[in-house]
Amino acid sequence: MNFSNSASVPNRPPTASGSNHESVPSESQSLIVALVGGNETSERLIWESLIQESGHVLFDHWTIDSLAQLRSQTDPPLRELAKVELLVLLVMPETVKPMLALVDWLYRQSGLPSLVVVMRPLPSSIAPLVSALTHGGIWGVVGLPWTPEQGRAMLDAVSSRCLADREARRCQVSLEQQLIDRNQLAAIALHDSRSAIGAIQSYAQLMDRFWDHWPAEQQRAYLKRIGCLAEKTLSEFNDLTVLIEADSGRLRFEPAWLDVSALLREVVDRCQQIAPALCHITIHDRLDHSQIWADARLFRLITNNLLDNAVKYSPNGGTIEVFLSQQSNFLLLQVRDHGIGICSTDQERIFQQFTRGSNVADIPGTGLGLAIIAQCVQLHHGKIELDSELQQGSLFTVWLPMIALGSTNHHAASGFADG
Repeated sequence: MNFSNSASVPNRPPTASGSNHESVPSESQSLIVALVGGNETSERLIWESLIQESGHVLFDHWTIDSLAQLRSQTDPPLRELAKVELLVLLVMPETVKPMLALVDWLYRQSGLPSLVVVMRPLPSSIAPLVSALTHGGIWGVVGLPWTPEQGRAMLDAVSSRCLADREARRCQVSLEQQLIDRNQLAAIALHDSRSAIGAIQSYAQLMDRFWDHWPAEQQRAYLKRIGCLAEKTLSEFNDLTVLIEADSGRLRFEPAWLDVSALLREVVDRCQQIAPALCHITIHDRLDHSQIWADARLFRLITNNLLDNAVKYSPNGGTIEVFLSQQSNFLLLQVRDHGIGICSTDQERIFQQFTRGSNVADIPGTGLGLAIIAQCVQLHHGKIELDSELQQGSLFTVWLPMIALGSTNHHAASGFADG
């Protein structure tokens, strides 16, 4: 999938390899490494060079004395120490006991990472202290005499394990956060549904008692309130359903010939009818042929969520513009508002699940709308772009591969490569 933060309204369709694609940088393959011990300057310099040549970052080089001094501090910098992901121990017979005691302290205080140990000839009474740790944190041992090639090979092997371990921890944290987010979303949906049902029940009781005495305008106002509450509740549960389908791989692309102009007008009418605040939505339909090969449900989800967001984050009485056009082999759907906007730092992650702008304050929302749009666009092999400034508004541009009515090849549309 491809998302871009475009600087202006695009006037031509980007290509799959064009500059409008924003690549997501891969996670850094470097580790933060610390050296401990050693009294030979040449040996320390060699290891410092090996660490840097491997693309890692040298955090510090501790002698036994400096590490002991660090431990004796009233308030040691444990948060900084916890950044270290790999230790290289330059073991010496006369300092192995205090070194291992300090390493054990590091492990207990800040979560000791993997170790590379450069072994020296050790007295038989001390060697078991080191070998016992091989079942704990020590992942690699370089015996003496050693060469830089041996050191580099061991460093690379242990680094690979460290990176795999870090990725496993990241995935675990991500899964745990997803469970928390979904539990919170379910709680929000249940709470809101109870509140909405309670409000609908109260409105129904008032209407039952006073309907015949109300003027037509007040009757319509109460009907609209009930419609808004019901629509909001259904929308939240629909978002949950789409999220579950997408995550389980059951959200399908089922295209058919679709009159996108008619569907867009239907969505705009619905949005204006249930909008809690007055808004003006203008459609600029520049399509020559409105019948295209697309998934009606997914296209409705895209337009519904784009318009709901535009209304939600626009001032009362604000103007929202919707543009529908064709450029080359692409359907171009654009929604522009003049609301609160999205800051540049939030734009990088705004299409992720449960993510909302940092400036939304107390405006209600679940953080699912744009993530659902992104899923629907991806299933169409399309692309979505965002251009936004704080307090100036936002422009969302959706590119969908387009096949005109009458085409004999439903797979002829030129879509974007999935990223």
